[in-house]
Amino acid sequence: MMTRILSALLVAAGLLVGSSSIAAAQPASVFVAHGIPGADGFPVDISVTGPGVDVCLPDVRFTQVLGPVALPAGAYSIAIYGGGSACTGGIALGPLALTFAAGETAAVAAHLTAGGAPTAGKYPVDLSPAGAGAARVNVFHLAAAPEVELVVARAYGRGNSPETKVTGIPNGANLSTPLRAGNWDVALLPAGGSTPAFGPVNVRVLPRTAYVVFAVGSLADGSFTLASSAVPVR
Repeated sequence: MMTRILSALLVAAGLLVGSSSIAAAQPASVFVAHGIPGADGFPVDISVTGPGVDVCLPDVRFTQVLGPVALPAGAYSIAIYGGGSACTGGIALGPLALTFAAGETAAVAAHLTAGGAPTAGKYPVDLSPAGAGAARVNVFHLAAAPEVELVVARAYGRGNSPETKVTGIPNGANLSTPLRAGNWDVALLPAGGSTPAFGPVNVRVLPRTAYVVFAVGSLADGSFTLASSAVPVR
């Protein structure tokens, strides 16, 4: 599965390098995330069509985050098909008409609305350095859930945390924040609630790294979870 996905990404990269006019402009960096739960990971095929690019990303499954992929700046059509279709036949979601600017970093995610309806959209991603000994964390609430609170602490629930970040985040919203490198306990709670919907889990945050974290799935059916990716930054 991953071999086919990487092959498709390499095709896109080859198209980018192969065109002198495209290479002259700074490309956009794009993450692609699958945040809609379903049977067997709800496999889908994702077509990406734009200036010099016409690829199909096959067999992408729930919680997978691909990229970042370098795409030439310009207008794109992105559509989601049932898995195994090779991006042909009826479109399950989309097509999305999206524009990526030169040098832009963004995420394209298929996910659920707060009410549980499937949707997809484009979201900004911040990969800027967070400073010495720190990481950059991007969090996206794209789950069928009400507003949530993100709790990040050195000692979650023990009352002696030296640093805690709690932010109310509605569905469709995102935030970017620096975070000191080290071991952290992370949990997501419904706003105003005391019982975590996810976690707490212990994670190690590395310096000079940017994290892209998507809250996806549904609280109602128990599929609420996190999908994430990490990339080095200078």
